Amino acid sequence: MATCSGVGVCDVSVGECSCPQPFEGAACERLMCPPGTDTPCNGHGRCITMAELALEARNSLGDPLSITYGSTPNDPRTWDFNKIQACVCDDGFEGHDCERRSCPRGDDPRTTGQSREVQTISCVYTAVASFTLSFRGKVSTILSSGILAADLQTALASVPTIGDVQVSYSAGPNSGACTLASQAANTISITFISALGDLPLLRVNTDRNLVLLPAFMINSDGISGSIQGTNENAECSNNGLCNYDTGTCTCFNGMASSNGLGGLGLRADCGFLVPEMDRLADTTEVY
Repeated sequence: MATCSGVGVCDVSVGECSCPQPFEGAACERLMCPPGTDTPCNGHGRCITMAELALEARNSLGDPLSITYGSTPNDPRTWDFNKIQACVCDDGFEGHDCERRSCPRGDDPRTTGQSREVQTISCVYTAVASFTLSFRGKVSTILSSGILAADLQTALASVPTIGDVQVSYSAGPNSGACTLASQAANTISITFISALGDLPLLRVNTDRNLVLLPAFMINSDGISGSIQGTNENAECSNNGLCNYDTGTCTCFNGMASSNGLGGLGLRADCGFLVPEMDRLADTTEVY
């Protein structure tokens, strides 16, 4: 153990450490978050320790990982669990210090033969019950086993990690989501519009205190009518340059803002391929 962690100067008259950058803390025991000023993460993120960062970890599909760092006392491999800090950026910002503004992302219209993710859910119940659906760590409002397709679509669209979706029932729009075991099964098809690429499975959360729980089956990757997403989730749809100061795309010649469905729209993502007959000598657009 060293006074002021061996990097600061102790004022013995008051018993306080004066820490040089990039150190902070009562004993100068922590590294500051970038950029190393009184405004960590440029005011666009949270400055947290390695131990806290572990709780924020996601897999390649964006699902939370159940891992810890530094939870075992005196483990020399995780000595820095509360000494090293880093930024977790707010939505719309990125970079090690959260200085860069994120640009819109979208599917590249120049690539063909790709599909949007479609996940299917079948649900059988013996008594009316409630449940929630979660996706990439965010949870829906409470849903009834008898919820209609239109209402389920609205509920899912309010989950920030999901966004726009299209929901249909094989049993028809006036059917409930779940069917009785004695009835023909209803298949819920959820087509993801805002979320692009290969996506993690939706997760069902039920009240474990109930005796008569609905039985759910969620499918993806081509099982039971589901489709694995293969479209891109690319910055400026791979057809523009991002200005990280403003978070806007400058589209390449012949590209424009899309609606996310292949048409002209307001996403400012350079995801619309302007028809040849409509192109001018220079159709470069900035969004």
